[in-house]
Amino acid sequence: MVRVRLLGKLAVELDGVQLVLPAPSARLLACLSVTDGPQDRAGLAGRLWADADAAAARANLRTALWSLRKALGDSALLTTRTTVALDPEVVSVDLDEFRELAGRDDPAAADARYAGELLPMFHDEWVLTARQELLARRSATLEALTEQAARVGDHARAARWARSRCELDPLDEPAHRALLGHLLAAGDRAAATVVGTRFEARLRTELGVDPSAGTRAVLAQIRGGAATGVVVPGRELTPMFGRRAELAVLTTAWTAARAGRGGV
Repeated sequence: MVRVRLLGKLAVELDGVQLVLPAPSARLLACLSVTDGPQDRAGLAGRLWADADAAAARANLRTALWSLRKALGDSALLTTRTTVALDPEVVSVDLDEFRELAGRDDPAAADARYAGELLPMFHDEWVLTARQELLARRSATLEALTEQAARVGDHARAARWARSRCELDPLDEPAHRALLGHLLAAGDRAAATVVGTRFEARLRTELGVDPSAGTRAVLAQIRGGAATGVVVPGRELTPMFGRRAELAVLTTAWTAARAGRGGV
C-alpha cells in the first residue's frame, strides 16, 4: 500500500516506510494525487514542464514515470499509451479522505483529517486551483462545526471554530461577522472589540472599503453596548436594565470623540 500526504507537506509511504523521491517524480505524484481519474499524457507533461517544448516535456514525463514506477512498484500506476493515473486500490491520498468525509456531512471527522495547507511548497497553477477548492470545503466544514456548537448554546466553542474559519480568509466578512456575534454571545466583549477593530482596519487598508451595514451594526453593538434588544447567533440579548441615562451620556461622548470633538 502507498499512502500519499498532500496536506501540510508532501510525504509518501510504501508499506509504512517513508520514501524520498526525486523532485520530478515527487511533482508528478503530487499532480496525479490532486487530480481525479486518468490524466492525458500530453496535458500532464505541459502542466509539469510548462517551460519546455512539447518533445522535451514528454521526455521528462517518461523519465519521471519510470522513476516513480521504480519507487512505488508497478501496481501503483495505471498507464496506457495516452493516459496516466494512480490505482485507487493501491494508493490512498489524504486529500481524497478529507473530501469524502466532508461530503458525508461529518464536519468533525473531516476537520480531524485536515492537516494543513495543500502542498505549501508548490506554486503551480494546478496546485492553486486545487488549493482554492480545498479552502472552500474547509470553510464550509468550520461553518458547520460553528453552527453545531451554537445550537447547543456553547458560544465559546462556536467562537473558536469561527476564528479558525476567519484565519482561512482574513477578508471574509460573513465569517468575521459570525465570530463577532459568537464572542458577544459568549460574553467576551473585549475579544470582540479587538477582532472587530482589526478587521475594520484590514478592510480599509487592503481593500479600501468600509464594512457592510450588517457588520457595522454588530460593531456598533460591541462599542456602544446593548441598549436595545439585538439578535446575535443563537441568542437574543435583552435590553440593559438601569443606568440608561449614564450609558447615553457615555455613548454621546464617545461618538463625539470619534468625530474629532474630544473632551474630558
